[in-house]
Amino acid sequence: LSYFYLTIILCSKAPPYLIFKAAPPKNGEVCGGKNTVTYTIHHNLPDRWGNHFPPKEECIITVSKTANSSGALTLDIIDKVFLHFLGINQDETPDHHSLILLDDFKGHSAKEVKERTLTMPALL
Repeated sequence: LSYFYLTIILCSKAPPYLIFKAAPPKNGEVCGGKNTVTYTIHHNLPDRWGNHFPPKEECIITVSKTANSSGALTLDIIDKVFLHFLGINQDETPDHHSLILLDDFKGHSAKEVKERTLTMPALL
């Protein structure tokens, strides 16, 4: 994710995208049980030191079992961060293009990421 964070910092419009180590909520649930990080984030409860997570308006927070990126999370970052904050609507012909550099990390070079980004005319 080093390329993503570098781009986000330079863009200065986009919020941070944080991935916490936790099991995603079960289907149909918004968050996990009371002792889970997803419950804490959803209800904006403080951690054991009294710190709160940033509000959803300032930060995109998600979870994965390993706290690592994956193909699905890479696509989520492209949708929620890059396209949204660069003003690119993937259903319209873009008036500008953006370059996204992805390293060879398996989540960045996953088949679904390659297939999707190759069909996006706004991305170079």
